[in-house]
This record gives sequence, C-alpha cells and structure tokens, in this order.
Amino acid sequence: MNEQRKLASPLQALLILLLAAAATAFFFITRPDRQDGAVAVITVKGRVVKEVSLSAAEDELITLDNGVVIEFTDGKIGFKESGCPDKICIRTGMLSKVGESAACVPEGTVISIEGKAPDIDIISY
Repeated sequence: MNEQRKLASPLQALLILLLAAAATAFFFITRPDRQDGAVAVITVKGRVVKEVSLSAAEDELITLDNGVVIEFTDGKIGFKESGCPDKICIRTGMLSKVGESAACVPEGTVISIEGKAPDIDIISY
C-alpha cells in the first residue's frame, strides 16, 4: 500500500499561526503580573519619605538623604546603591508585585509594594 500522509495545507498552517499569535497577544495583554494601582512606599527609619505609583512612574534614580539610591524602571523598583556592607538589599532585585518588599537594615530603608492584590489565586510566582 502506497499511502502518503499529507501535511497541513497552507491555509491550515496559516490558521494555526494566526491562532498562536492571538493566544500570545492575549497572554501579554492580560498577564497577571500587571497590577494597576500598585504603589511603592519608601520608608526610612519608620517614616514614609515617598510613595510612587508603579504604573505611572517614569524611569529615574532617587537618592535619599541617607545615601541610598533607589531605581524605578519599567514599572519596577529596587535598591541601586547603598552604603551597607553586605549589599543584600541590592541583590534582592527589582520589585513589581503587591506584597513584595526589600529592606536595607543598616540604612533603615524599606521599599514595599502596596495595593489591591489581583483576583487570580491559582498562579504562583
């Protein structure tokens, strides 16, 4: 028996590609790590010194009075420079999700992300 298997026709291949592109676009538009209304709260020794909306924040570096430099970029915030010896605060990385926080204990500086947590609870990160 000389049967040949026929692969998908060009029309079927195009349909599959369009469907994959639509699924990818849907994922990036509705991805759960986008948290509108998230606010970064920066405190030094228990006193709030700045609050910034992560969705509205422009890329910038902020130098606090204690010498700590904080970086805002692409809706994320984190420690850029600090005078502490271990630099654990810098290695914590960038914060972007509600509930995340980072602290530079020797300098008494804390960054925390506050806001309404997303309704999605089946995705962990």
